[in-house]
Amino acid sequence: MKGRAILITLVAALLVACTHGAAPLRAVYLVQGQGQLDPAELAAHPEVAVVHTWADFQRLARSKVALWIDKDAVDLVDRQWLNQAPQRSYPLVVVGYSSALYAFREAIPAFGISGPYVDWSTTAVGPGFSVWMLRDEAGASHGADMKGYQGTPTVQAILEKTDAFLEERPIDP
Repeated sequence: MKGRAILITLVAALLVACTHGAAPLRAVYLVQGQGQLDPAELAAHPEVAVVHTWADFQRLARSKVALWIDKDAVDLVDRQWLNQAPQRSYPLVVVGYSSALYAFREAIPAFGISGPYVDWSTTAVGPGFSVWMLRDEAGASHGADMKGYQGTPTVQAILEKTDAFLEERPIDP
């Protein structure tokens, strides 16, 4: 009996040691292939989980986190799932497209965004990243923030934007 108590204490201490200092998950990044973000920079940010399957993406998005989708992984996305609660109220990023209109109307057409015709063959859509965040819902209408950022995307730059949404702080331009 005493040996069992010691074993339980050791297992508990091991679990605490393994989880102590672990960064809380702040974002889940769905990638197919290499992806747009530097692997070394991603490795330096344990608060960003990199996944390669839609099932893993959904599993890690069970708690409120930023949802990052690489432009090369948009074909893996279940658009209906993105529009379901609770994840519809999570910050969403498309990494690789600086044109938010292109990212959320053309690449991931999940939000009913309409607008004028755009000849995308003559319009720059990247590099960069775009962020979408649903703000208010009233019946059939909703308000959202949608913005694109030009330049080589970095983990830190994306975290700054999505953390502000998660913490409900104003977003710097």
